[in-house]
Amino acid sequence: MPTAIYQVKNENGNVLREIPLVLSEVRQTGCATATSVLLTVTSITDLYVGMGVCCHQVPEGTYIVAFKDATTVVLSAAATGTTTGLVACFKGFNFVTISKSADRGWWRNTISGTHAFQFGNNTSTVVTVGPAAINGAFNLVPNAYGAVGAPTGYEVFKSDELSATPTLRTKTENWSFWTLVSTGGHISVIPFDPEHSLHLKEITA
Repeated sequence: MPTAIYQVKNENGNVLREIPLVLSEVRQTGCATATSVLLTVTSITDLYVGMGVCCHQVPEGTYIVAFKDATTVVLSAAATGTTTGLVACFKGFNFVTISKSADRGWWRNTISGTHAFQFGNNTSTVVTVGPAAINGAFNLVPNAYGAVGAPTGYEVFKSDELSATPTLRTKTENWSFWTLVSTGGHISVIPFDPEHSLHLKEITA
């Protein structure tokens, strides 16, 4: 089976990394979807976890996550319909990035509140806040201004920085990356970076 060599380059064209032996496209006929994450194929031979899947009614960017049996592939996303006699292409390079969420365990000092307080007029200097809204340290931040420049409303922003005993919170972040599957099922993960790009260097026999 032919393979390919891909290169990761920065915005100046410098090669940062080279990924060899990336699998070429595997095309199968007689495949079937069933409005689920299961895709029926003729054989799982030459297919590997991580390969991108291109098939009618299969969402763009879908990839193989597992194999149920010798003729059934488990997809990362469910097909949108039930159809037989399809042509499916399985690719070593999934050009659509995969996005995952992870907790970084960082402090989140400011947590925006949902309490909004409207003044009666632009010159009012009194803000009435119910006791239920003040259950910890907080800041009052103007959220609108009237014609004469006076605040017309405030929103509560609770802040751990003003608390005697700050609460430890995790900060969830999304990470995107490309996957390239090489011979033997080896998966290379390339983090997405707007200053980097993937290039096909050559096709090898």
